[in-house]
Amino acid sequence: MTWNPFNWTAEPFLFLYVTLAVIVFLLGFGLRSMMGPAAHATRRLSVLELAFLGGGARRLGDAALLCLTSGNGATIAAKDHTITVTDQRPLATLTGRPIRLQLLPGMTRQQFQTAIKPLVEPVQRRLQELGYCPTDDQMTSFRMTVLPFVALLLVFGIIKAVVGTERHHPVGILVFLLIVTAFAGIVLARRPTRTRAGKDVLKVHQATHARASRAPLDHELLLAVALSGAVVLSGTAYASVYAASRTMNSSGDGGSGCGGGGGGCGGCS
Repeated sequence: MTWNPFNWTAEPFLFLYVTLAVIVFLLGFGLRSMMGPAAHATRRLSVLELAFLGGGARRLGDAALLCLTSGNGATIAAKDHTITVTDQRPLATLTGRPIRLQLLPGMTRQQFQTAIKPLVEPVQRRLQELGYCPTDDQMTSFRMTVLPFVALLLVFGIIKAVVGTERHHPVGILVFLLIVTAFAGIVLARRPTRTRAGKDVLKVHQATHARASRAPLDHELLLAVALSGAVVLSGTAYASVYAASRTMNSSGDGGSGCGGGGGGCGGCS
């Protein structure tokens, strides 16, 4: 067999390509999961900060919607799960500052998520300052380190596909692998919700509030949503929040109390 892989037959070349891809992406996702230093101390986080740390902006949106509905500040239509906010004061109580969001009547869950962006951004910035969420500089450094190897892998496969096409050899499997590689590269380049320190802190909170996150009492529902997601609301009086959250699945992304460290929905009511 020649040392030039572009002259290899399909089977050995595909084996080499898959092997290289596995190495690149195992190392890439491994580095992505270990971004930043480990946590040296567990900082006190608000329920919205825990929600973002646990499930990103969508989880924070579920927590905000639960706070509004439990505080009689919003209603969710039973038929189409649209959201109408009538009073933003529960969110002001939750955050400890005045809230002035542009919330239209009859919003879809996705529209509600867009409308609360001014609520999400300060939470994300503080978590970045604490080292719990990746910063822009960290993401740039990671992408500049890892993505060139993905690009080289793609170029390697594309050259072989061109050579194979010119020689009238079938290249369907290789083209499929190239598409998978490009998709995996896009996923790899996405910003993760948590750094290594963020994962450590989240685990501490989940362990501390293990019972509440699995089987919450009424006043612990907000905390449970932050730590475990809106699925914990299934079968409760606030199941409509979970139902509304699930509508986002067809179009996109689905310890502390309302003020900081203890309680749940009680602080929003």
